[in-house]
Amino acid sequence: MFLECRNKWKEALVESFEKEMFKTQNTKGQPLHPRFASFFQIFEPHELADIILDTIVFYVKGRTEGVPLYGISGELGSVLNTKYIVKHRVQSGMLDKMKAIYLDYFSYLMDEKVMATKMAREFWNELDDMLPFGASLQQDVPTWPWAAKVVFGCSLVECFLKSARINVNLFNNGPEKMLPAFYHTYEFKLAKRQGVLKPHPIVCKLFKGYLAKQGEISMETTSVPMLVPPRPWRATKDGAYLILPVELIRSTGDEDGQYDKSLEEKTNKEDLVAIFDSLNFLGGCAWRTNKRILDLAIHMFNNGGNEDLAVPGPVVHPEVDSSLMK
Repeated sequence: MFLECRNKWKEALVESFEKEMFKTQNTKGQPLHPRFASFFQIFEPHELADIILDTIVFYVKGRTEGVPLYGISGELGSVLNTKYIVKHRVQSGMLDKMKAIYLDYFSYLMDEKVMATKMAREFWNELDDMLPFGASLQQDVPTWPWAAKVVFGCSLVECFLKSARINVNLFNNGPEKMLPAFYHTYEFKLAKRQGVLKPHPIVCKLFKGYLAKQGEISMETTSVPMLVPPRPWRATKDGAYLILPVELIRSTGDEDGQYDKSLEEKTNKEDLVAIFDSLNFLGGCAWRTNKRILDLAIHMFNNGGNEDLAVPGPVVHPEVDSSLMK
């Protein structure tokens, strides 16, 4: 039932975006510019709908207490930025060039004799120099400022709140009654008021029931191990992922990539070569499950989970407040 609701929310979002797109196409020469105009120059309505649903569902995860609106808006804006960068690199021809180079690079990784005489970074540079034409593998697509990501995310969250609705009598014999599936409220923390995005209890019950039966949720590709060796590091923004944007220094408090910028400004590129080569050596090592950590995660899961460590708890159906169905 959760997937059915998700499909209905997607249909409602697509319809809403198509109406906004119509406004965009019919306001040329007028001072009024629809706020979604910039999105439609990059994404199709169905792409925007999938991005919104996957991001919000991933972060809310059936939590009745909700998530901070500021955080979910920023994350949604970050996902949009990443999708935009990937689209830019695909359309510019970078992906095709990456595929051509990576095939030869993979053969290098399989040859221990060649690896013993040449650094991965050096071999990658040689392969890149052999294909001087086409897109650059070091193209720098600007990252949006965090404030812009939050503004973009807030606009899409607002549209989602207006489109997503749920039948609150889904689990009883009452007549169909549609109410917002998610809602925006305020809470006070440390004497400060902050916006919170909360799911309706019915949505929580549907989502946790879905997890209990199928256990499938979408995750960011950067949050799971790669199935192929990463590409060598050559610069602070050139390495690891084949086409996704990357940062050399990562921190939860560095939304705008200021650490990398500071590193580039205060350090010569030649001084970072040893760091790049060390990371490339580690990247050539295959992943292996840490059984001790896995057992600890399973133990925490069986004992209620831990939100701080991103360990979910077992499925517990929340009690639905009858007052919310009236």
